[in-house]
Amino acid sequence: MLSSNSVSEVEKWSQFIEDLQKTKKIPKPFCAIDTLVREYLWQNHSTRSVLDVGCETGKNAICLIQAGHNVTLLDIAPNAIQYTQENLKKLELDHGVINRITGKIETLDSKYCPFKAVVGTYVFSYIASGVFQQVMKENVLGRIEPGGYFAGGFFGMEHDWAQKPELSILTQEKLKELFESMGFLICEMKEKKEVQSIISCGQQMFHTFEVIAQRSCNP
Repeated sequence: MLSSNSVSEVEKWSQFIEDLQKTKKIPKPFCAIDTLVREYLWQNHSTRSVLDVGCETGKNAICLIQAGHNVTLLDIAPNAIQYTQENLKKLELDHGVINRITGKIETLDSKYCPFKAVVGTYVFSYIASGVFQQVMKENVLGRIEPGGYFAGGFFGMEHDWAQKPELSILTQEKLKELFESMGFLICEMKEKKEVQSIISCGQQMFHTFEVIAQRSCNP
């Protein structure tokens, strides 16, 4: 059973998804994931799926499936899974969905692994700080096959939301330590500071790190 905090989190995210779907426009894929698909993942011929964490309305899944990859969708909001599936079907891309999971990365069943890649936008910064290291190591990086990839974003110290207690805010040094501790080579790490317009939030300062990393093929 979800706690009251969890219900609030799900409801808040579900409303964001509703607002996003009402725009009738699917955003472009997250930059790191677009780069992953164009410059790295095509070299990986694994038949395993890519785990799309926080699938929203399908922006990253579309990019992945169009490039010939299968995806497993994961989101805490049931309407995110629903709208992603509907949007993929309109584009005749729904054949690329292997699994649809409503839930959190923190509680992802161990049967879902390994993946040839795990991707997400800024969803990883929503892992609570008290369990961030454990969840990233066990449920994110640890679910990637040798030679596979991670692509995703994290919030930095100068982000407008940096003081929110429910977020994990990271430095470049801490991110490097995390990935190296799990045997990952960082292919790209881009720090960005830019004002973005967010649905229902207005303009916000985004201080972020976009990471693409590959797991070592050695055990």
